[in-house]
Formats: sequence, structure tokens, C-alpha cells
Amino acid sequence: MRVFFWLDPERLNRMRGAMKERSQVVLSIDTERLLARYAEQATLTPINTGNARRGRNLCTLERFVPH
Repeated sequence: MRVFFWLDPERLNRMRGAMKERSQVVLSIDTERLLARYAEQATLTPINTGNARRGRNLCTLERFVPH
């Protein structure tokens, strides 16, 4: 499973505004604690891989690297 974290509240709220017609759930997570527990299993990517506007070739698992 892959999840996306907004680190900047302003960007989160922009996305929420753009998706206001859809139901949304926002979870606040202590990412430092999360990574302390799951660092060996975590992978990171520099882009939002779920963004369809970037093109399918950019949304590959090869983008994810170990933490």
C-alpha cells in the first residue's frame, strides 16, 4: 500500500478546496514517530505518484527509494 502525506498545510487545504465536491478524511499523523517504528519498511518518492496529470510513465514503483 502507498500513501501520500501533505507536509505543508497550505497545500493540503488547496487540494481539499479543489476536491470539495468529494467526501474527504484528513488524518494528522506524527510522521517522526511513524518513521521511527517503520523506517525499514518505508520508501519515499519526490513526487505525488498519484497525480495523473504528470503522465503514466512517472507513476512507477521505481520512483520509490528506501528511507
